Amino acid sequence: MVEGYLDFLAPFQDGVKNIVASLGTALTQEQARLLKRYTHNIVMIYDPDDAGQIATLRTLDVFIEEEMDVRVVSLPKGFDPDLFVRQEGIEAFKEKVKNAQGLFDYKLEALKSRFDIKEAQGKAKIASEMLPTINRFKNAILKAEYIKLLSAELNVEEQYVLQELKKIKGERAYLDISQSAPRKLANINPTEKLLIKMMLDETDTISRVKEMLQPDDFKGEITSKIVSLMFDLASQGKSIEPSHLINYFGEEDISRLISESTLTPEISSENKERVIDDCIIRLKSDRLKVRKQHLQEEITTAQRLGNDEKLHLLIEEFNNLTKMR
Repeated sequence: MVEGYLDFLAPFQDGVKNIVASLGTALTQEQARLLKRYTHNIVMIYDPDDAGQIATLRTLDVFIEEEMDVRVVSLPKGFDPDLFVRQEGIEAFKEKVKNAQGLFDYKLEALKSRFDIKEAQGKAKIASEMLPTINRFKNAILKAEYIKLLSAELNVEEQYVLQELKKIKGERAYLDISQSAPRKLANINPTEKLLIKMMLDETDTISRVKEMLQPDDFKGEITSKIVSLMFDLASQGKSIEPSHLINYFGEEDISRLISESTLTPEISSENKERVIDDCIIRLKSDRLKVRKQHLQEEITTAQRLGNDEKLHLLIEEFNNLTKMR
């Protein structure tokens, strides 16, 4: 499973037929169940930047709840599947898939890059991120094995890790009993949601994002509306508190997205700048990919109609966009 149109097309054209693209959206339970009709084995190949890593970690949990076997490919920094296949070849791509990491190892490595596993606080942070994932496994043997592995990695006695797991179970049980399930939001691009969260955290981030992106760079109708309003309010020097933003919208989905963004786990200060940069680069790259996909369709139409003049202009634009990678 890859993210975008071109990430899908490059491997597919070279013979990889068992491939799907999530198109940058947050994978839903329904989509996971649809995939489950065809296979229980998923290999995720998202972009290797911090924003892609966060999207991958969120999607892993969806597949775990559906009891699917998930592995993850980590591409070199600066590569996505499209670029990797074009530069390194399809056989190198297949080799990456063959050697994909198990989800436990992938998530643990990702967390160890963000938190110091040698420090007590770092261990606590890693455990707080790993345990909700482990708790999603329905198979008791798998759950017990992952608890042992996590205890060994943290160098903490298993009984203490189990104590923390019980707290999570208690919280989930309480929520299940006391709250009715809210209506699910429409698919929201996780990169867009993450960037909005960071813009809500710090007003300076809004100015920084405004210099690099337009509201139209946010593909979601909901996120585009929120960002447009944030840009307008910032330029007027007005308050951009979440509660203030919600008052501008009558639409339930928009208000819920703003509220949910305030509850997203904090990103460590040392990683925040890098994550913001990754989000901006990713959204610009996504917009570029969509435009290239549309150009490919227009090129095919121009070839079919024999419109050589338009075909030449379309190919020239496509080549120029390719150089912008």
